[in-house]
Amino acid sequence: MATKIYDAELQYLLIEQARNVGLDPKYRLALYESSAGSMQSQQLRPVLVYSIVVPAFRCQTRLLVDAAAPISVSHFLAQAWGLKRVLGMPLRLEMKPGLLASDRGFVQWAKSIGVQCEPPTQAKALAAYSTSTLDVAYAALAGRGTGESLPQSLLDANAALVAFDTKTIENMAAGIRPGMKQADLTMFKHWLHRGQGYLHEQPSVHADWDADAVVVRSAPAKRRAFVKPVWLDSEAPAVKAIMSMWPSGANAFCEEVGVTQSELQSWLSVQGPIGEDEYESICEMLYLGDDDDTRPTLRPEGGCLLVADTEENVACVYNTMTDQGNVAFCFEAVSPTTNFDGYRVLLFLPDLGELTIILFKKGGIAESALSRNVLNNFQGPIAVPSDLALALAISTHDPAMFHPGYVGSEIWEDFDDWFDTLEPMSQEETDEEGSIHLASELIAKQWLATSDASPMIETALAAGLGKEAIEEIVKNAYAEGFRAGARWNEG
Repeated sequence: MATKIYDAELQYLLIEQARNVGLDPKYRLALYESSAGSMQSQQLRPVLVYSIVVPAFRCQTRLLVDAAAPISVSHFLAQAWGLKRVLGMPLRLEMKPGLLASDRGFVQWAKSIGVQCEPPTQAKALAAYSTSTLDVAYAALAGRGTGESLPQSLLDANAALVAFDTKTIENMAAGIRPGMKQADLTMFKHWLHRGQGYLHEQPSVHADWDADAVVVRSAPAKRRAFVKPVWLDSEAPAVKAIMSMWPSGANAFCEEVGVTQSELQSWLSVQGPIGEDEYESICEMLYLGDDDDTRPTLRPEGGCLLVADTEENVACVYNTMTDQGNVAFCFEAVSPTTNFDGYRVLLFLPDLGELTIILFKKGGIAESALSRNVLNNFQGPIAVPSDLALALAISTHDPAMFHPGYVGSEIWEDFDDWFDTLEPMSQEETDEEGSIHLASELIAKQWLATSDASPMIETALAAGLGKEAIEEIVKNAYAEGFRAGARWNEG
């Protein structure tokens, strides 16, 4: 699993383009629907998200800015470190190397008030926040995607965004964030009252960074020669499957990368390159390992939230992430407190990877993949605590609303103590369980094919018979199955 960050005096600075909103001609924030064409065709222009994140506690404060009129970094930091934003000043501020290299004065200003600016010590952790902080539509637009409240003025949207981020911190202080442990709560409260410094005056530094360091993505060109092309050394079918199961769709996935779907498919098939910037973007979106070579081989490590579309794609992703079923656990989460919005929820932790979640629509064509026939070492249903069920249900309510690349990793961070209580899987147990399961499947299929249970059930349902009649059919089926199993065991 990714290393958890405990340094409470570390903060991240991020300046990125928002992915799901833009400014309309009246300077109002509006939802950007990637399925409806390019941002330009919807008469929207890009918006930047300035963010300060405290990774030790996963809280943040953000500001939306017109990409055509970026503000100085020191101006934003002064707001973020003001008393109204709660966070206070850190001892160290980390950021992407490109943003650090864009410095035209903000680094010296930060140093003058006691804050060191440095490149990230944990690049994957910074990349996770680099993507997750950009999903601002839910927090900034009160209509949550529909209604008369859309679009909103940039001023109102920023007020809603700040209120959302502040409320999150208040909820954490009250101990009502799902999965927050008592030790974490105590540490967080101590951190909030640590006597941190706040800025009370605005700095006089202007144009203190090169805003061109932020690459504002536009609709990707259909045919182009990349300045710094990156080729794959071998095909990456698992990444293709992840793209297909991305909750917001393959088109949205490719648009976030900054390429067309045909370009990405060609790259994953080793038939064409993508650019270096696009390669870094896809590595940020997913936990991806590479071989530190000029022609990398992508190795998905998990950590994401996916929506199953076909049995083949589920099997491909699972087998690649787990090396054919080498997992600490793999089970379906069940709870009496929620139906997960019509989804069945698979959680698995690869031996060398991140907690991953795959949603299966009940009655969907991919639901058949949620079985031991497809998922090696699948443990079946396991009841989860109510707070974990609530956290999972938030993700199932609208899987496309939040950035899916790090949902699994965040769930792990909140509930790792409970996950650690799960019984470890030994190879002997899984082999025996697999044999029993295979035998039971053969017996059940044989009995169902040769008995009259199916016609009896259909007749009972069509006739509207009561509970007792159905129970009698099930009881007889169980008894016959038990007798068949005994005969099979004797043979």
